[in-house]
Amino acid sequence: MEEIIKNRTLFIIIIASLILMIFLKGKDKEYVSAINENNIYELYLIDLEDKNITTKNIGKYITCDIVSIYPSVDKKYENIIKSKWYDIDKLISKDDNIKKIEDYYQELFRQNALSEEAIYISLNGLKISKVKIMTNNISKYKKYDIKKIYVS
Repeated sequence: MEEIIKNRTLFIIIIASLILMIFLKGKDKEYVSAINENNIYELYLIDLEDKNITTKNIGKYITCDIVSIYPSVDKKYENIIKSKWYDIDKLISKDDNIKKIEDYYQELFRQNALSEEAIYISLNGLKISKVKIMTNNISKYKKYDIKKIYVS
């Protein structure tokens, strides 16, 4: 009887591992079309460089379609910025994602003795250069410079 339980446990672990490997391998791709009730969602890159959109006001301009955010950071800080794109975690709220990205950059600036920049982010938000969105209604973003991201 114990051997049957051990075999079942081993079988479940192997299946769970395979599912996890498939899931993680699928995350390597930058874009996957999603079909939902006959609506095709596609990935787009929106340029916000000259729009004065920050983490404090992005909700007024771009809704829940955001997949990734590319902050606008002065070139003189490029040597301390390790990652450019911030991927939105769909398991937490938009506000929690915004807080996470602001906290990350504030801490990064503080660690590099740039407390004024950290305070600026706290007060004004982090300026956003680009966003990746997934939507089936790109027309609501027609006032922005939009590029469709194609899958190869």
